[in-house]
Amino acid sequence: MKTKALLLFCFALLATSFAQEKKSKADVLYYSYEYKNAIAEYQKEMASAPLRNGQLLNLADSYFKLGNYDNASKIYLEVHKKNDTTLSSNRFNKMLQSLAKTSSLDRVKSFFNSKRTSFAKQLVENADFNYELLGSTTPEDEYFQAFNIGVNGPQADFAPSFYKEKLLFSTSRIQKSKSTYEPSGESYMDIYVARIEPDGSIFGATPFEEIPNSQFHEATPYFSEEIGKLFYILSNTQEGELRFDENGRNSLAIGMSDFRGELRFLLKDLSTSFYYPFFDAKSSKLYFAANFADGYGGTDIYFVYTNNGQIMSEPTNLGPGVNSPGNEIAPYIFDNSLYFSSDVFYGIGGMDMYKTNMYADGSF
Repeated sequence: MKTKALLLFCFALLATSFAQEKKSKADVLYYSYEYKNAIAEYQKEMASAPLRNGQLLNLADSYFKLGNYDNASKIYLEVHKKNDTTLSSNRFNKMLQSLAKTSSLDRVKSFFNSKRTSFAKQLVENADFNYELLGSTTPEDEYFQAFNIGVNGPQADFAPSFYKEKLLFSTSRIQKSKSTYEPSGESYMDIYVARIEPDGSIFGATPFEEIPNSQFHEATPYFSEEIGKLFYILSNTQEGELRFDENGRNSLAIGMSDFRGELRFLLKDLSTSFYYPFFDAKSSKLYFAANFADGYGGTDIYFVYTNNGQIMSEPTNLGPGVNSPGNEIAPYIFDNSLYFSSDVFYGIGGMDMYKTNMYADGSF
């Protein structure tokens, strides 16, 4: 009888646990990257019952993704005041980013200082250094000139890289061969190639056809002339169909092509997205960004050792001297320095560019 009662208790406990984890319609929309629809649905659900902290943070993230920093900051602060351990380091970064858009720099610094003992020493040093640097910079120091190029279109064009005597770049411009990516309403990303004229101008952008065709995402290419391989990211698929994790999200993988029609998935996981591959021929390391669950924030920068492009090791995180509670992406090594982008809260705004020196032992 005691055994039966114990089994019934365990069953009830499991049933309660599953009920608590059941996703609402708003949750499903959020995990499908449909942030505008998720906001509308969360608002409907709030009218009938209070949202759980996790759902409130999903709602805040949705506002953040759509650039509504006022509403995002209010919800992050609401959850933070309830229990400041509820916010992950990445969401704490988003809260500070939102406050930087809607409040004063002093308020952002005040919140950061209230938590600085819980952050890595390197992050605190980087924040202090960059705040001091930005505070002492004159308009003359900030001057640079950017030029538009002829191949840019009304959709997103980004991540340029050189391929032989040509330029490769990523774009979401509409194509018949690509499906529509529902969250953005634009085409799935694709890789284009363009001519580089002697005067440096760029012309004649067309879809890049030297890699296997896909109707889903293909983007952020990097060509290694030394090994004759192209590294790029693409949607996680199997037999031509998108694959999803338990939350209904499709992640991005890193592939390698040798232009003989052969594509090899190098880094692929249903619950992890990989971004911006960069191959350093000198060290045979493949650098990339990824959102592993045990990282320092959102996306961190990692590397793996390779043999002719084939993965030969576990990913190694570059550590808190580079990675932060924000998102670090787009690694590029030049002249013994690592260049990358980050949206960490102590930047100017959005994705800023950073540089760090690389030491003889490969550390930064």
